[in-house]
Amino acid sequence: MAKHSVARYNKEIIEKVHTFYHDVLKIDFSSDNLNYYIQSLTLTSYAKEYNDISKTKINDNRGLATLGDAVLDACISKLAFLANPYISRGKVTDCKKHYGRNENLNRIGKEYLKLNNYLLKKSSDNTLKKAHATAVEAIIGCIFLNKGFDQAFAFVNEYIIMNTETFDFN
Repeated sequence: MAKHSVARYNKEIIEKVHTFYHDVLKIDFSSDNLNYYIQSLTLTSYAKEYNDISKTKINDNRGLATLGDAVLDACISKLAFLANPYISRGKVTDCKKHYGRNENLNRIGKEYLKLNNYLLKKSSDNTLKKAHATAVEAIIGCIFLNKGFDQAFAFVNEYIIMNTETFDFN
């Protein structure tokens, strides 16, 4: 892990981030920006509460989710083009909607990534409708910033494409 900044965060944060990224996703993040990994798993209410009582400030995952949404669109567009080099713009848009809809990302976050075990959240946040979808997009943004497009594409393919009903690219 990025040892230069670990001491700034409490043990719960470090353990959840390490377990999720290192043990679950098998990503080595020892030389990466730890702040992005933490941010990707941090819900707004947790960041607000944490920042009210701590000298160390953390950002919530909404900014990374915006980036991750764009990267997700690029990954899906690449996949669509690789599957059918003659695919129409409208069909690519339909493909992005199919794989990137919030219901699908929420399901992947809950069922496949088990994000309930790793999100930094208040206990009252368990019913948030888009929390898992936002976190999945933030994870994509984090991977993109720290590891690049190819590893973000691999994550999207393994966790989103492979766990979603097949889309007809023709």
